[in-house]
Order: sequence, then C-alpha cells, then structure tokens
Amino acid sequence: MKNIILLITLTIASLSCKAQNTINRDEITINGHVIIGENKSVLISNFGQPLEIEKGYSEMDEVDMYIYKYDGAVFYVMKNLIDSFSIIGSEYSLTKHDIKIGDNIEKLKDIFPLSYEKKNKTNLSLSIINPDYKFFGFSFNEDNKIKSMSVGSY
Repeated sequence: MKNIILLITLTIASLSCKAQNTINRDEITINGHVIIGENKSVLISNFGQPLEIEKGYSEMDEVDMYIYKYDGAVFYVMKNLIDSFSIIGSEYSLTKHDIKIGDNIEKLKDIFPLSYEKKNKTNLSLSIINPDYKFFGFSFNEDNKIKSMSVGSY
C-alpha cells in the first residue's frame, strides 16, 4: 500500500513539474550560420576581422581561450573551436525564427513555450542538446525587449 501511495505521489509530482525547452546546437544560428562547436575560421569568414582578439584563460576548462570581439558580439574560442557567445547588437539574427535584440520577449512565447512559461523577470533560458552543460539564454529589460542573447556553460 505504501508503494502505491508513493508511486501515485511521484507520478503527480512529475506531471506537475514544468519542463524546459531544449535546442540542438545546429539550430542556434547567427545570421544563418551554425557557430557553436565550429572552427574559429567560421567567425572571420562570416563576420569579417574582429575589432580585437583578447587572450584569456578558462579556469573551468583549464585551457587558454581567445575572445573575439565584434561590434555587438563577443565569441569565446577554446582549442580553436567556438565555445560560447554573447550578442548585444541588433544586426545579428538568431535561429530560423529571426530573433533579434530589441524584439519583444512575446516573440519567444510560441517558439519556446515551456521556457517562456518558466522565465523570470529578466531571463529566459533553454538547455542545449549536444553539447551538454550549455544553455541558450535571453535577457530582457522592464519593457520586455530582448537586450542580450547568449550561449554559455552551466
């Protein structure tokens, strides 16, 4: 009897948990180009020469990294592969849904309904499938306008 009650309780609890949308790395495009996990040469061939390349160090991965700075975008490169990015410029369009800085967060409601439902006052995020331990995030202001979009590690 205790096992049945436990099973029913766990079932109800799992049904009431709200899942988060996920996205595959290949679906995260910038101006139509897959970026995450690609060779750093993709940056120059698609966005031109960066304004600056800064050398850094990833303590989490214990490797050198290079930070490619563009007007409105920053890309983090480790072991010659693009690991993460942050976009703040409206000249960049993300995913096939043409999501841009300045768009109303309502645009994401139908695209990522589970994550939209779980958003907080200033952020909405999705887990990335392959590679694991990465997220695709949106920050927005009090007017519900997207102010930054990024991929990072948990």
